Amino acid sequence: MNNTTCNDHPIYLKEGKNNFTNIMCKLCDKYIKHASLYELKVYEQYLMNDEHHHITVKQIIEEAQELKAETFHADPESYIDAFGNNVIWLDVHYRNKEVAKQYKALWEPRIKMWYTYVDHPQAIKLIEWMTQQDIDRVQEHILEQEHMTNIYKDIIDVRRKQLSIKRSEANIKASMNTVRTHKDTQ
Repeated sequence: MNNTTCNDHPIYLKEGKNNFTNIMCKLCDKYIKHASLYELKVYEQYLMNDEHHHITVKQIIEEAQELKAETFHADPESYIDAFGNNVIWLDVHYRNKEVAKQYKALWEPRIKMWYTYVDHPQAIKLIEWMTQQDIDRVQEHILEQEHMTNIYKDIIDVRRKQLSIKRSEANIKASMNTVRTHKDTQ
């Protein structure tokens, strides 16, 4: 968590980038952390019972960890699914674990598997441990990011051209005023 002083403050949820939901402090309106699926489930329970107004991040995390443990013991497949669509499971052999760590792969001890996120900047470096389907997902994400970057570049270029035209028009008007003023003084 980024802000440990907010642990006992009431919280609210706010949509963030890349389909993440953020846990925010109600008192100082600061980002605390991304909400896990289990934290979202706990919050939804409080919300349904209209008891969400004073829940703290500390409560959410503790209750989510309990729910996670219960889910894992009751239904391991459901536990894996709870990581969401953004996760890529990796088939990393023990001898390669240091390389996986270096590229920011994460270890899930309950199911003894490595994973990363589709949108993680270093995900492409973990390609040798991905399935073809996951490689395609990472490539699709990269292409989507490149497409968005190109759109932003186009918007910036158009705006620069608009500003350049306005400056040119202003310079022409100023020049014309100077010529008129010069003629009027003669």
